[in-house]
Amino acid sequence: MNKTSLLLFATAAAALMTSCVKDELFDTPHPTAGALVVTTDWEGRSSNAAIPEDYVIRIGEQAQEVSGLTNTFGSLLNPGQHRMLVYNQPEGINISGNIATVASYSRASNRIHPLPGFLFGYSAEIAVAADDTLRVTAPMTQYVRTLRIELRIADGDVSRVTGSTGTLEGVESAVNLLTGERLARAATVVNDYEVGSDKFTITYHLLGLVPGDAKTLTTHIMFSNGDTQTIVSDLTGQLTDFHDDIEPLTLSASLSLPKQPGFSSTIENWHAVDGGNVDAH
Repeated sequence: MNKTSLLLFATAAAALMTSCVKDELFDTPHPTAGALVVTTDWEGRSSNAAIPEDYVIRIGEQAQEVSGLTNTFGSLLNPGQHRMLVYNQPEGINISGNIATVASYSRASNRIHPLPGFLFGYSAEIAVAADDTLRVTAPMTQYVRTLRIELRIADGDVSRVTGSTGTLEGVESAVNLLTGERLARAATVVNDYEVGSDKFTITYHLLGLVPGDAKTLTTHIMFSNGDTQTIVSDLTGQLTDFHDDIEPLTLSASLSLPKQPGFSSTIENWHAVDGGNVDAH
């Protein structure tokens, strides 16, 4: 073989080897599929809600329970579009498919848990590429807000009170986690007031309020002689903007108790309390 032929052979062999090496080089160990890394952002939560200890990342029908802020999804994904859903599973809320529903709290079908945990969720379409790792930040949306009610005793004998309950109607019971839409399934919550020397206080954790429905609070007050008095308050106006914020909302009013049996209790002058400042409605 002359020098010219040898040089041509060597050049061709080198080109072939270079082509083979190029064809076999990939950026990841998964050349035909994509990986997913999710970082959750909890900055949008209210001051009284903690970051959940664990939560779920769901892609299609595949779900993975994780903890911490950043996690790699346990399965590689085919290239293309996928729906990602991230949510926690708080106490008092049942999740079936894409629907989160506040758990029932008694034999009454429309009475739900008054203090479920704080529900968060995030949903997005993601585009997965083969031989690549997709990194996504999920800003979590808080769906449960705290409502506190304070009845400040303006008059009367609180020592005769043995207990009190508050029933709030017009409460939302379900949300679609994919869309963030409340489903207008009206329910009722019942809880006990904490009776103090100067005020009654009650707390609810609400998934929301049903638009168009009256928001009625019925307060039952039990006395030591066996009497029970019932006071109905329409809070529709005070709760119109309930969905506009996630920080706890406090409503306050004046409670007048009877000084002796045979007289009625009254609740008047409802107003919202914001950081110690009173905003009249």
